[in-house]
Amino acid sequence: MNPSPNIIIAGASSTIAQAFSQLIDEKQNRLTRISRNPEHANIVVNGYRTEELSDLSQHIDGPKEHIELYIFNGLLHGEDLRPEKSIEQWNETDFLRVMSANTLAPMSIIQALWPLLIKANYLKLVVLSARIGSIGDNKLGGWMSYRSAKATLNQMIMCASIELHRRVRNCSCALYHPGTTESPLSAPFAKNTTNPKLMTPAQSASALRAVSAKLKTSPRAQFIDWQGLPIEW
Repeated sequence: MNPSPNIIIAGASSTIAQAFSQLIDEKQNRLTRISRNPEHANIVVNGYRTEELSDLSQHIDGPKEHIELYIFNGLLHGEDLRPEKSIEQWNETDFLRVMSANTLAPMSIIQALWPLLIKANYLKLVVLSARIGSIGDNKLGGWMSYRSAKATLNQMIMCASIELHRRVRNCSCALYHPGTTESPLSAPFAKNTTNPKLMTPAQSASALRAVSAKLKTSPRAQFIDWQGLPIEW
């Protein structure tokens, strides 16, 4: 039997991450929450750039034999940022901002924790992606920056999963589409959601926990949704 996991949640102040944290039985598992918001973290970081995370692995307490890392960082819109509906609306500044939050931040977290991850005997890595990052599933176009950031994230996590499997044989990695959840990220678009039905944060967190529990050791990352169904790359 695997020992109880040391669970690490990065981006712990996000809506789904908060709900997910509440599901973790801290009597059975070690739980570390990483965020810029002290209210939702026991490790507070200034940001998610490489230099801001350089000593992160040294602050992870508890057993290191069985690690589960969940990463929730993401950005779709803001006060001065909206998904593009056409090429005319695309601009380099917004693209780099979206890419930084959705791709560079998760990879910086993984790199910072790499010394810890490669020494585990059992490892599970789950990174929130999005179905819209699927190139094969792109039927409508638009949202170029967000689509590109998630597609790039998917490729980078695939590379990481292959490398991790060489170091940790009992390793499973997944890019996870949580469905549309009641959150600040989905709020401007939720009114258009009929299928799948809009989920509460608690429902989304429960689905993630259930799907994560069923992940099997694999030399390659999976791209799956909240039902555990595969998504076209």
